[in-house]
Amino acid sequence: MYNNILLAYNSNFPKDVFIQEIEKLGVPDKTEIMLLHVISQKNLEHTILKKGIHLEEIVDIKKAELDSFIYPLEQKGFKCTAKINRGDINKEILNESNDGVYEVIVLGNKKANNDLKNILGSVTHKISKRSKLPVLIIKDQ
Repeated sequence: MYNNILLAYNSNFPKDVFIQEIEKLGVPDKTEIMLLHVISQKNLEHTILKKGIHLEEIVDIKKAELDSFIYPLEQKGFKCTAKINRGDINKEILNESNDGVYEVIVLGNKKANNDLKNILGSVTHKISKRSKLPVLIIKDQ
């Protein structure tokens, strides 16, 4: 069981799958979970230019998504915090994981392109390859 978990949140991945796996990894009232969501520069530019939504609005939308994820975890007794960063997804996750607090990184595996021959998505592959911490990869069911 882990006391400090870094969960790299992907809004395209089913929350209930993450929650089921977190329950197996942690102990309520002891485990602290950091939900990290990274807004990529490409996504940010697309949302601002194509949809006319500004950064502050995007962050508010992501905070609401994270809050809807945190609530069920807190109801189960886990201590949760959320962080929204922007930039390169791989670098941001690795930088956060290297601060010495976390024991494991939890990632969802949802490939952007199912036609690729690789089993893992690009972010999942790079994080698992470069991380100093154990990485739990959760498969989309």
